Order: sequence, then structure tokens, then C-alpha cells
Amino acid sequence: MTITDTRDMVLVHRVCRREFRLLPLMVRGVVDGDTTSASRVFRHATEMIDALQHHHQNEDELLWPRLEQRAPLDAVMAEQMQAQHNVIGELLARAGAALPAWQRAARAGDGELDELAERGFAAMPKRRALVFLGHILESASPGEQSQFLRRRVPPPVRLLYRLIGRRAFTRETAALRAALAAPSRTA
Repeated sequence: MTITDTRDMVLVHRVCRREFRLLPLMVRGVVDGDTTSASRVFRHATEMIDALQHHHQNEDELLWPRLEQRAPLDAVMAEQMQAQHNVIGELLARAGAALPAWQRAARAGDGELDELAERGFAAMPKRRALVFLGHILESASPGEQSQFLRRRVPPPVRLLYRLIGRRAFTRETAALRAALAAPSRTA
């Protein structure tokens, strides 16, 4: 590839425009306390910021000087390109500086939710915890059930729920709700 063959550069710019357009949506899509997703988005954002900063630095050091030697650019156009790189560089630096705090907030949120869940389960009589877990899971979609069990319920408790808790919840709930289906008896 010669410096006049810019097809690869067009592809790189296309990737950057797409990913930086999607990054705010990715950030907003992370649920509070979801440290796994926050870490994934953090890594991707950091990689994209680093890549674009390096790309611009390489253009500034290698591309523009060579282009100006071989095909002198209009001075106004060259200034505009450099000004755009400066603005983008400033925005990338601000985004890069904000990302660690955003990722820490997801971790802090997760810790706060852990504390809340621990207190809630600690206040419940142990013999009722599996039945109450059934109530929580009944109101959740399959995805929410999976996520809740994975994030909030230790593996031994998950096993106990599968072995005895689910049946206890089903039996108790059926007895409690039986009267709801029966016709009312009025005198």
C-alpha cells in the first residue's frame, strides 16, 4: 500500500465512527451493579480510545507530513484537520478519564446491592428462606431468574432450592391460593 492508497484508512475510520456512536448506548445499557457488563464495556471503550489516539498520533507524525511533502495541502484544510484531531483528542482524554469512575460506580452499586440482599436474607428465618426464594423466582422471567440465582444465591442454596425448596414453595403456594379459585360462599 502506498500513502496514496487510503482504502485501509477508510475502513479504520469507519470502525471508529461506528464504535464511538455505539459506546454511549453500551454504557447506558449496563444495569446498575452489573460489574461483568461494566467491565466488558470499560475494556472495549478503553481499547477504542487507545486505538483512536494511536491512530491520530500516527497520522499526525507520519501521514500529514508525507502528504504535505508529496502533495502540498491547502493550509486552511491542514489546519482544519489538525483542529479536528485536537478536539477529538481532548474528548478522548475526557472520556478516558471518566471511564474508571463509571466502572467503580458499577462495582460500588453491586456491593451496595449485595449488602441489601445479605441483610434481607439475614432477617428472614432460615427455614423460610427457600420458600421466599420461590416467591422471588416466581415473579421473574427466565433470564432474571438465572441472573438472580447466579449473582445473589450461593451454589449450595441453589442446590437446596432445586432439591427441596421448589417443592415446598409450590405446595405452600398452592394451598394458600386454593381459595382464590374456589367460588365464594356467602350466607
